[in-house]
Amino acid sequence: MEAKALLHLGWWSWHGNDTRGHCRWKGIACNKAGSITRINCSWVAVSGSISPEIGALSSLKSLDLSHKGLTGELPQSLGKLTLLEKLDLSNNSINGSIPLDWGNMKSLKQLDLSRNQIRGPIPPTLGKLTNLEQLDLSFNQITGAIPREIGNLKNLSELNLRKNKLNGSIPLSISNLSRLNFFYLDSNLLEGPLPQEMENLKALSFLDLSNNKLVGPIPSQIGNCSVLEELYLSNNSIIGSIPFEVFTCPHHTLDLSHNFIEGEIPQQLDKYLYFNILDLSHNYLTGMIPESFRVSYKLNLSYNSLEGPIPEYFSHRFSSDSFWGNNYLCGNLSDFSPCPSKSSNKLKIVEIILPVLCFLAFL
Repeated sequence: MEAKALLHLGWWSWHGNDTRGHCRWKGIACNKAGSITRINCSWVAVSGSISPEIGALSSLKSLDLSHKGLTGELPQSLGKLTLLEKLDLSNNSINGSIPLDWGNMKSLKQLDLSRNQIRGPIPPTLGKLTNLEQLDLSFNQITGAIPREIGNLKNLSELNLRKNKLNGSIPLSISNLSRLNFFYLDSNLLEGPLPQEMENLKALSFLDLSNNKLVGPIPSQIGNCSVLEELYLSNNSIIGSIPFEVFTCPHHTLDLSHNFIEGEIPQQLDKYLYFNILDLSHNYLTGMIPESFRVSYKLNLSYNSLEGPIPEYFSHRFSSDSFWGNNYLCGNLSDFSPCPSKSSNKLKIVEIILPVLCFLAFL
């Protein structure tokens, strides 16, 4: 029956109606009982849509149909594959919505539907897939809010929802994902504040919330993400100052650009902070540039209201465009005036005070 189901898929048509030896067909693997457990079509000419007959492969554990140019809708019959652990349909032209019945695939550990044309909401039934470790729905046309049931997926280490049309706020249930390492939510239509509850994501090393409509301040609790190495919050409507706690995370990349952040960059740091990328540009930051930052690859502090000297360390490593748009900065870079020396500052003070003293003496 499984061999006949394979023939109905139409991708092994050169075998005619001969179903003998199907376990030796290209891209097929079977168990000792002769049941099909894995399909990998990397070297098989696959086209068209996925036939509903695929639901008959009840022993299937892995299905990889990525990068094949498949069209049509996601078959509801896949929900019958309760032993399936890996489903990869990425990089195709599949459309339609995610079927509700897919919540029955409770053995799934990896689900990748990225880079298709999938529409509609994320069905709440995906919250039943409690064994999921990787969920990638990125680069689609998925709409609606993130369902709160996503907080049930406590084994997730990677959640990728970037480049969709998701709206609403980030659900508080996201704080249940204590094993989450990589979290991509950028380039959607998300609104509301950054949840303080994100402090519970103790395993989080990568967080991208850029290119949304998020508002409010950066919660200081984000500093409790003790292994957070990359944080992207650019192109939102974030206000307030940068909490000191943000700089207690071991960042390699920190991008807070294109927001409405104000106040000073925290100065009183116990040690040097090392970044690969530090981008605080296009905000309303004031005060001086701290001497305690070390940046190896990219620095952008442009278009703020920073003042005072550009630290020598930065002026030796980065060009003027890293500091453009700060009218009160000075330093040894083109486009900036040299900083006045301390002796000249003293002389100016004398020049101001001496006439006053003379006038008082005359009186």
